[in-house]
Formats: sequence, C-alpha cells, structure tokens
Amino acid sequence: MKIKDRKKQIRIITVLGACLLLAVIYLSGLIYYSSHFLPSTYINEVDVSNRNVSEANEALAAVDPVFTVTGRSADAGQTEEKIDLKKLDPSISYDSSSLLKAQNSPLWFTVLFGRKDLKCDHLSGTYDPQKLTELVKGLNCTDPEKTVMPQDAKLDIKDGNVVIVDAVEGNYVDPDTVIEKLQAAVDSCLAGEGEAVLDLTPYYEVPKSSEDLQLSSLKEEMQKVLDKTVYIDIDSSQEKELQGTELCDLLDVEEDQIVVDEDELSSFIADLCSRYDVSSSEYIDRSSLKTDLLGSLTSKEDETVSVNWVYERAEGLIEVDISDQMLYYYENDVLILSSPIVSGNPDITDETIHGHYTVQRMSRNTQLMGRDYLEDVAYWIGFDETGRVYGIHDASWRDAFGGDIWLTDPSRGCVNMPTDKVAQLYSYIDIGTEVYVHD
Repeated sequence: MKIKDRKKQIRIITVLGACLLLAVIYLSGLIYYSSHFLPSTYINEVDVSNRNVSEANEALAAVDPVFTVTGRSADAGQTEEKIDLKKLDPSISYDSSSLLKAQNSPLWFTVLFGRKDLKCDHLSGTYDPQKLTELVKGLNCTDPEKTVMPQDAKLDIKDGNVVIVDAVEGNYVDPDTVIEKLQAAVDSCLAGEGEAVLDLTPYYEVPKSSEDLQLSSLKEEMQKVLDKTVYIDIDSSQEKELQGTELCDLLDVEEDQIVVDEDELSSFIADLCSRYDVSSSEYIDRSSLKTDLLGSLTSKEDETVSVNWVYERAEGLIEVDISDQMLYYYENDVLILSSPIVSGNPDITDETIHGHYTVQRMSRNTQLMGRDYLEDVAYWIGFDETGRVYGIHDASWRDAFGGDIWLTDPSRGCVNMPTDKVAQLYSYIDIGTEVYVHD
C-alpha cells in the first residue's frame, strides 16, 4: 500500500472515531438529560442543574410556594397579593416534573455555557379547604375597610337641577366567589395543571352606567317637577309661592324617582305656621297641609294648595276687646265672665299692648308705681313678658267703666276693671292663662 493511501485511511479512521465519540457523548447526554435538568438550569431561582425531578423537588421544597392573586384597588387600579401556600399545609411544594418534560433534551449541548431560568407553577400536596376559607378572610380584596362599594349611576338634585351622578367603580368582590375561584385554581395547580396565578378582575361587581339606566331621558322628565311653582293660599289676602331652591330643598331622588323629604317638609310647615298662625286657638291645620303638599310637590304642573284653618277656644282665655271696651273670659269655648273695662289711650297716656300673651304674674294687695302716681290695688294680673308693667287690675278710684271713658280718661296702659269682676276673674285663672288683646 502506498504511503499516500495509508495516510488517507488513517484520516478517515480518525474522523470516524471522532464522530463515534461525539455520538456516544451526545447519546449519553440525551439519555441523561431525559431524566435530569440541563446544565445551568434554575427553577424559581434555585439551581437544579443535572438534577432529576426528585432531587429538584427536594431543592424546591426549601422555597415557600407562592400563589399570586390579582385584584383591583379602590381607585380601580390593579393590585397583586402573594399567598404563602405553606399556610394551607406544610406538605404543599413545587413540582418540577412538567418542566423536565418540556425541556429540549436533544439540544442539551446548546445550554452548556448559558443560564436558563424557569418558573414553576405546578404544585403538589393536599390541604384542608377550611384553612383556605380562613386565609381568604385575611386578603386585602376581602377586607371591608379597604373596599369601596360600587354604585350605579344615579340622578340627584343640585342647585335646582336634576343632575346625573356618575357611577362609582369601587372594588368589591364577593368573598364566597374568591374562595370558590381560589380553591379551583389551587386544586388545578396541585393536579399539575394551570398556573399559580388567579385573576379576580372579571369577578368584581360592575356598576351600571347612566347609559345602561337610560338616565338622560328620565332626567328631562324629572326636571319638570323642579321647574313648577306650588302656590299656598294662606287666606284671601296672603299667598306663599314655593319654587326654585326652596322647592328643591323639600325634594329628593330615590330609585330614580322624585320623592318628598318628609323631614324637610315637616320643618318647612313648622316654619310656615310659626309665621302665619294667629294664636294657639286660631292656627293652620298642619296635618292636612302636609297631606296636600305631599301630593302637589311631585307634580310636573303648577299646583295650588289652600290651607285649612283651625278655630278653637283654648281652655282659659281672657279676651280684651279695646274697641268695645269689654273683657271676656272663656273656658272650653264657654263664656264664663264678661266685664266693662277702661284701657289706655295712646293720644293721652300709654296704649294698652295688643297681641297674644299669657298671665305671667298674679298678686294680691299690691301697689302700682309710676312716674307720677302710686296706687293701691287689691288684684294684679300681669300679662306682659315681665308680668310687672301691663296687667289687669281693679281701679277703686273709678266710678264707671266701659263706653267712651277711655277716650278722655284712659288708664296708663293697663286694663282697669270693677273690683268685684276682677275678683271673680282672679279666682278663675292661673299663671299661663292666655290673654288676647285686640281692637
């Protein structure tokens, strides 16, 4: 054999030997890495290079298994919570078997000089479902203090107009739903399926928008209620117009309907009556007025309401009629006593005060003192605010009462009565008896 042919043969044998060696090395690596992780492989930051599933799982057991729950914050942003599944059961750990099956073993030689990071979501172990229920109670997404309840868009009254209040997104999710979905997700991971992630976003309650509720057309109809006027006829000469802001203050919106705020209405009626009531025996019937207003306030058209007056005699009423110069005393609307009087004349002395009062002071055998007089009286019935300035009393210095005496010889503002009549009156009345003085 020629030397040249021999050298050629040696080269062929060398190449074949090298190929055979590489094939053996490749096949050995293929066989080995079909049951072991490739070199420079990290799972959840744990080095599992050249380890089989059992060894890798043992190494991963030192890492607490974490389950990520994605939720929603109060401002509708996204939140993430990490759940340590060891709290459910210490036996729960990561299972790397699915990652080994997924690795590209035929190309094992390509990762000899590069790091490969893997994430393990599959788990193994068992747990008590009751513990999961307790765990859910500690999550932010189920904490009432961190929850803003969603609110549907609604109609409201502001500055005399019906306005649309936008929906509030909120961040409420039913805790029972969280338990159900989290249990299903954990079970899926323990069965070697799914990932250790639960997105709760689709399960949050979603409020209805103004478009959903068709509030725009409803708003226009409700505005008509606010734009009207309710006329309240007090009497033949007085009328109260209820409109604008004053009208709106009595109304509210509930379940997209205009309703009357009865507390505000009661306050309005009390204020109205305090201004127009004549006395405790002549006053506006509050009950019937409230009933009539309840029916008129929510109307879309202008309405007129007439008040009903109540006329009654209070038990124990002293009526002083200046024009007729007479005093009358009633009990339960029955006339008990009448007497002529002498009152003040503003053109000569002091005018007898007019209006509604009550007896404030009662005295026997006292003295009346003024700028230029000092008089003894047997009976004093004071009815001004102090009970000391204006009153009803006897006047022993007079021979006659009633008629036109007050025009030329008036009292100094008090009501003078004959002694026998004032004595009777004194025996009938008490502190607090109503006194009504009028022309």
